[in-house]
Amino acid sequence: EVTPRFFRHFNMFNMAPPTETSMRHMFSCILSGFLTAFPPDFKSLMKPMVDSTIEIFNRIQNELLPTPAKSHYTFNLRDVSRVFQGILMMSPTNCQEKGIMIRLWVHENLRVFHDRLINSQDKLY
Repeated sequence: EVTPRFFRHFNMFNMAPPTETSMRHMFSCILSGFLTAFPPDFKSLMKPMVDSTIEIFNRIQNELLPTPAKSHYTFNLRDVSRVFQGILMMSPTNCQEKGIMIRLWVHENLRVFHDRLINSQDKLY
């Protein structure tokens, strides 16, 4: 129990996590602006990449819950942003085909989500 006398030294606020719609809008805007430097057919990748990343995040967050042995299984919005941050590091000169962008997206999802999983059963998930 924390006493009110102790609490008076701190500012407390609570912030609800963004909705799925808000997350889609935020990352679609970021990725849309980034893809303007790429050939026009890359725009068709934006919606599937954003939707799939958010679906992966939601499923992992809801189904792979932290336990005492897996206390690091806490996923948040920062993990989703790391996926897109990795994608934003690609330069248009190094990515002339949509297949390269798709492989980069897969790599970033594996790097952010898969690498944190500790056993083969979770990795097969």
